[in-house]
Amino acid sequence: MKSLVLPDRLSVLAQVGTVLFPQGYLPLTLVLPADIQIVDSALRKDRFLGVAQPRLNGTLFNSGCLGRITTFSETEDGILIVLYGICRFKITTELRPYQQCRRVEANYLPYVEDMEMADPDVMDRKRLLSTLKLFMMRHEIVANWEDLEGAS
Repeated sequence: MKSLVLPDRLSVLAQVGTVLFPQGYLPLTLVLPADIQIVDSALRKDRFLGVAQPRLNGTLFNSGCLGRITTFSETEDGILIVLYGICRFKITTELRPYQQCRRVEANYLPYVEDMEMADPDVMDRKRLLSTLKLFMMRHEIVANWEDLEGAS
């Protein structure tokens, strides 16, 4: 895997109820001009942006997650993006907004373990297949178990 340089300063989407997790995907439809500008700015640079929760008073909570835009498309209402979560961060400082973009200084060191890729050999495959089989039986889902057991 190639080395990834994480930005010290980044634009942040701050939407109530929107959470991005490391190694997770977050689809978002954005319609507000400020949010669209944040995405536009990220697309012109490195495709990185942060997701953080705003408090009731408008300030940001002290942590968020860095995401990379993996998919982008325009819709009638605004834009649709999909973010891939890379690493959580502590917000060390909220910077003055640039144009309409909220920006922060980020410290990734407390969450460096987020950058470690999940090791597929660590999974208990037998237990996973057993649980999957039980789930599928309960929901009357038919599967080709020979193919499932042979899948990577």
